Amino acid sequence: MEFFLRKILVLLFAFTALSAVPFTDVEAQTVDLTISSGTDFINHYPGPDGLIGNNDDVISDQLTAIQGSEPNRKGSLGHNSFLFVSSGQQDPSLGTGYDAITFVEGSVTADIDVLKSGGGPIVTAMNITSGTEPFPGHGAYTSTITAVNSGTYDPVTGAFSLNVDISYTIFGNVGSEPGVELNGTAIFREAADFATPTGNSYVDSVAVPHAQSSGASSMLFITATGMLTSLGYPISTSLVALDGGGFNINAGLNDAWYNPVTAGQGFFLTVLPDAGLVFLSWFTFDTERPADDVIAILGDAGHRWLTAQGPYSGDTATLDVYSTEGGVFDQAMPAPVSGDPIGTITIV
Repeated sequence: MEFFLRKILVLLFAFTALSAVPFTDVEAQTVDLTISSGTDFINHYPGPDGLIGNNDDVISDQLTAIQGSEPNRKGSLGHNSFLFVSSGQQDPSLGTGYDAITFVEGSVTADIDVLKSGGGPIVTAMNITSGTEPFPGHGAYTSTITAVNSGTYDPVTGAFSLNVDISYTIFGNVGSEPGVELNGTAIFREAADFATPTGNSYVDSVAVPHAQSSGASSMLFITATGMLTSLGYPISTSLVALDGGGFNINAGLNDAWYNPVTAGQGFFLTVLPDAGLVFLSWFTFDTERPADDVIAILGDAGHRWLTAQGPYSGDTATLDVYSTEGGVFDQAMPAPVSGDPIGTITIV
């Protein structure tokens, strides 16, 4: 009986302590999303509407005409565009009114409560970990929101405002932009609502289908314009960020891999992000052991060395497999032959 009384007293104390916490101290519900990319969008410039993946994209692996911005080699669905020179000349590859672009990778932390019910700032953090060069010599592009000052959001129209402090890198040095005011549209959808039209043609035809095919549990679309306070350059940003899309194939996988259960065979894996490709060397054995009288001069008669290459998107790569035959160790002739693919391999 004494044990149960003590337990009830503890529960009552815990409830009293919890109820005494002011509502304003309750931490906001947030979600961490990753700026998405895909092989379907490699070398896609946004075109006049500033959005990647719809009908007015300019597809090119060349630098842009005015500022020489690098192409979208990683197929990112996020970018920052700038107007550096008010020449009146329009670059057809870019959103109307801008002459430079950087395609970005990174993460966004969004306030779900605000996105669902409206109110304050829609994001609590944003970190651009890498971006293509807006112009030759710019160097590695990164930027981070260092402070969220204020913001508003209307979940019915999707209209938002956001005032943030930003740090960025240029020519290898860190700069800062305080009080950058951004205004635009934000639309958030969880997987259960993907089938419900948003009324935004880009979200319904590009962003949501991409989120569905990626297996995402939620999707955030943001497009906004503003002015860099210190530099005086107009800026436009657009991105599709996903949560729960699973692991994304990346260059961190570059290594030799094997399953301890089948030691003695495995893979060399090379991810080439700029090309959007995976190359694989597969060291394995034949499906049946060769006869005992088959003698290999070097190695084992049952050894097979297969290679494969192909594009990847998200957590999946589908590769053409080649079997290299013929050839003699350390000799140019007879030349080894790969020929046509013998099949495909899918990596998830």
